[in-house]
Amino acid sequence: MVAAVAVISGLVAFVSGAHPTASSWVDFALLFLAGAAVAGASSRATNPTVLWMTAITTLAAVPSWWTILAAAGFLLALFAAAFRLPLWASAASGGLAVQALLRLPPIGPFGTCSAIAAAAAVPVLISGYIHCQSSAKRFWRLSITSCVIAVVLFGGAAALALLQAAPKLTEGADLAQGAVQQADQDEAEVTLVKLQKAKRLFSQAEDNLQPWWVKPSFAIPVVGQHVRTASVAASAGSSLSSAAAETAKKLDGAQSLVTEGQVDVDLLNSYRPMIDRAAVELEIAERSISQLTSGWLIPPVRRQVFALTERLRSAAPAASTTAQILATTDGLLGVTEPRNYLVLATNPSETRELGGFVGGYVLIQVSNGAVEIVQSGKASELNDALALAKPTIGSPDFADIYGRYQMDKYFNNVTATPDFPVDAQVAGDAFAAATGTQVDGVILADPTAVAALLQLTGPVDIPAAER
Repeated sequence: MVAAVAVISGLVAFVSGAHPTASSWVDFALLFLAGAAVAGASSRATNPTVLWMTAITTLAAVPSWWTILAAAGFLLALFAAAFRLPLWASAASGGLAVQALLRLPPIGPFGTCSAIAAAAAVPVLISGYIHCQSSAKRFWRLSITSCVIAVVLFGGAAALALLQAAPKLTEGADLAQGAVQQADQDEAEVTLVKLQKAKRLFSQAEDNLQPWWVKPSFAIPVVGQHVRTASVAASAGSSLSSAAAETAKKLDGAQSLVTEGQVDVDLLNSYRPMIDRAAVELEIAERSISQLTSGWLIPPVRRQVFALTERLRSAAPAASTTAQILATTDGLLGVTEPRNYLVLATNPSETRELGGFVGGYVLIQVSNGAVEIVQSGKASELNDALALAKPTIGSPDFADIYGRYQMDKYFNNVTATPDFPVDAQVAGDAFAAATGTQVDGVILADPTAVAALLQLTGPVDIPAAER
């Protein structure tokens, strides 16, 4: 009966994947052994040690729902001590408590939960060993000796694999990062060579960490976290470098995307597959790296993981947004029908809720990638026509809040709200009322945006104004 309870306890821990970091068969095997061992030891341990474990677990599990299991184990341990219940009752109390012990909520600094679990379970395990039969003691001595030998052998194999992989990971990361940072200065061919070499280094590091004799090291505390981190980093680096190299190869020798105001729509669409792949690879890498348990990592590795996570959290959404934009380029660039866009130039010298008032505007038309300026001028030039049209701007609630800006008379004030989609709708309605032209979208450009664009285009020569 005790054996059955111990097996059930182990199976519950195994099937449920008790620990949140459990991700491999080794993790689940350890969960099974932990559940079975604690339940089995509880059947032979002294009543005080079982009561100690169940009480500590009950307190530590608050406020999670697992407190109920721990409390049930504590009550069962009390009844077992008071009424001399069969050994299976003590085993069941330990089996209930260990389920909660494997799921303790975060407590204090990192490692506190592990310390509490050890303080609660170790006395039971020692007491259970002391009071078990001689044959069981021989079994446990043999098991512990085998585990120590396995830890030494597989830990040494993992250490050698890490020593081989670490320099390649470092060099590969430096090459990939340098290639990306210098991409706007280096020739595309140079960037491609750097990324291809980085891909080879990451793949070699990944191969160093793949042999079967390295996998068992995942079960070794501290060592396992470092091996898993290195494996995930090598896999992510290989995938990202490959995607970046594909992009660099595509750009190497490619014709200009924009020529005299004409966007090459076919060339732009040819970039979509590689951008989609980059977005997917970045999302996978960000998810994989962010799920690593970094608490047991040595400080230099932990800092690298944290820095990489922050970069991926920034790059992954940007790549996803780029992929979404490219998926709509035919519509945005007027492939099927011309599109009209209103560009608002704001000036922060006079504030509005969005940052500045509208100083000027440009109406552009895009047809099959060709951009043409249709109309431009000062925003104030639209005020007379706007006042004459007397349009209704926004809902009554909108007018109650922002009516003081008189956007039905002063086009300069269409940036009155801090919500740009609302301002875009207001600007489109006001422009249509003043000019009779419906627009398909609104673009806002403040001085900061213009400065950023000039970094891409270079200086723009403006003829001297006539006096």
